[in-house]
Amino acid sequence: VQTCALPIYYIAIAESGSGHYTVDWGDGNVENFAKGTVSSSHYYTPSAISASTEFTHSSGIMMRQVIVSVYPQTTASMTYISLNAQHNKSGLQTYSPYWLDASVHGANIMTASFGGSNINNSYLERATVGTISGSFTCASMFLNCRTLQSVPYFDTSNVTNFTSMFSGCTLFNSCSLFLTGKGTDFSTMFGSCVNLRSIPLLNVQSGSTFTSMFSGCTNLITIPKLNTSAGTTFTSMFSGCTKLQSIPQLNVSSGSSFNSMFSSCVNLIQVPLLDLGNATTAQSMFSACSSLLSIPTFNLAKLVTAASMFSGCSGLTKIPAL
Repeated sequence: VQTCALPIYYIAIAESGSGHYTVDWGDGNVENFAKGTVSSSHYYTPSAISASTEFTHSSGIMMRQVIVSVYPQTTASMTYISLNAQHNKSGLQTYSPYWLDASVHGANIMTASFGGSNINNSYLERATVGTISGSFTCASMFLNCRTLQSVPYFDTSNVTNFTSMFSGCTLFNSCSLFLTGKGTDFSTMFGSCVNLRSIPLLNVQSGSTFTSMFSGCTNLITIPKLNTSAGTTFTSMFSGCTKLQSIPQLNVSSGSSFNSMFSSCVNLIQVPLLDLGNATTAQSMFSACSSLLSIPTFNLAKLVTAASMFSGCSGLTKIPAL
């Protein structure tokens, strides 16, 4: 839904796998675009939108609404759609196009981006995903959608890339139990989700990279016992999780990189005997964990770099024979 209290600029990218696509802008204008091009020149004015759609948004902004539809022409099949791109007006600064609600369906859709870094989708409250391709990717799908609070379940059973899926979703507070068993990369999946307090027991058995998966989740209180046995990189996985007090017995035996894994977890009191037998780097692993009272006898036989590993651990009074 595109809202127009003031004249604003809007764009969408839609790439068709075998043909062209059409955009119905919801204000009486319908345009056709060639596959792979950006529909980047539409301009809304309030007078073009019915006053009967007017309402006051929770932010206090008076808005009017239209429904924008994007669909393939004739027998074409769309494989990619994104709301993350700027209007082509010269000199336009970063802005929000005021999407409130978005929905994507299509058996051939492999990539759908509701958020990103080119614009600020700061008003998106709901997103629905229906039928999608078996080779769909969730990478950066809702990146920086700051007002998004939850996403209804959709089929992710064949998804391998969950990188930055919810990163920067600062109001996100509830995660569905997505099928993540084939996922290999979970980097920054929930990065800076500051309103997230818990997560379901996600199946991450195939995951190799967990870099910053929960970094900056300042209200995360508990972590389930995730199956991280295939993980090799745990850099900054829980960095900045300031309310986290304990962690379960995670299987990290295949891991080599643990840099800043728990850095700035200021309420972390204890950690289990993690199998660090293959660890080569653990720089700042527990840096600034000021409430940490003790550590087990880790096996650090292969460790090469341990700079600042326990820096700022002001509550730590004794170190075992590592």
